Amino acid sequence: MNLAVLALGWLLLGGRVLPPASIVPAGTKGAAYYEQVGHALASWGQYQPAIRNFEKSLEVEPERLTARLSVARALANLGLGLPALEQVRLVLKADADNLAGNRLHGALLVQAGQLDQAERILREVVRRAPDDGLARKFLGLAYFAKKKLTPAEKELRESIRLRPLDPEPRRLLGQILLAAKRVGAAATALQSYLELRPDDLEVGLILADLYAGLGRHLDALALAVRLADQTPTNPKLMMGIGQTLLKLKRPDQAARYFTRALHLANDPEIVLPAASFVSQHEASRGRFNQAAAVLARVVKLKPQLLPPRLAQVRYYGLGGDWARAAAAARALVA
Repeated sequence: MNLAVLALGWLLLGGRVLPPASIVPAGTKGAAYYEQVGHALASWGQYQPAIRNFEKSLEVEPERLTARLSVARALANLGLGLPALEQVRLVLKADADNLAGNRLHGALLVQAGQLDQAERILREVVRRAPDDGLARKFLGLAYFAKKKLTPAEKELRESIRLRPLDPEPRRLLGQILLAAKRVGAAATALQSYLELRPDDLEVGLILADLYAGLGRHLDALALAVRLADQTPTNPKLMMGIGQTLLKLKRPDQAARYFTRALHLANDPEIVLPAASFVSQHEASRGRFNQAAAVLARVVKLKPQLLPPRLAQVRYYGLGGDWARAAAAARALVA
């Protein structure tokens, strides 16, 4: 019975999508089987149980280099770069020409900041395997970290050609093009990245800002609205969308998003600027009592700040709500 049959059986019995590690009885399967289970677990982000299965594979077959490399990858995904490097070096000690081992070695060295050595290793991997899109991605990253923007762009474009479904080279390419102040090309790269990763809100906001700067106002607005619909309870996102709409000279729409941020947040870094804009916006429309009510959030959160409290007294007075104006003034001098 292979892993696919076991997984299907687990689903049919009402189990979770991910079968538990205990589905593999200890000592009953070969090295390849444990490695296969490890890969299945790793594909769901279950790196620690994956490592246990890769180690079982190595117990059965200590010279199994693919299992040792898989341990290294899982350790790297857990942020354990040094133990991952130790595993890779064991692989390369056994097989110095191992392409996958050298590629991973280079990638880990980039992560560790050892850029010259990483570049040498990855250039050799690419020389030996020109169609290795993953190695080209890591080489592009090494070049980027060394501020070699032209070769970095070349390698990442090749990586995109060879691995069209990998979103990461597209994001890195966008960063490189932004660093080179090629804003239009950067927007194109980040747009293609978002097509593969539409859930990346940070990149979405960056792209909306780029569209606004390029004069593509409708694109910026459409993207901002899509991001808001995607994550309607994220106050930082609402702030970012509001700021983008301000750049597009749409203060009424911006005020709506800043107001949403106010309702969602308790963080002063969000509440203070959002309340400042919304209160001024309300006052500019002659809605003075609403402007004062907005500032109540700031007064409650940061009572030691005088400007919002003074503005609150003023707005209540302009709105004709003398009772609230007097109460706010008394609180100010208390």
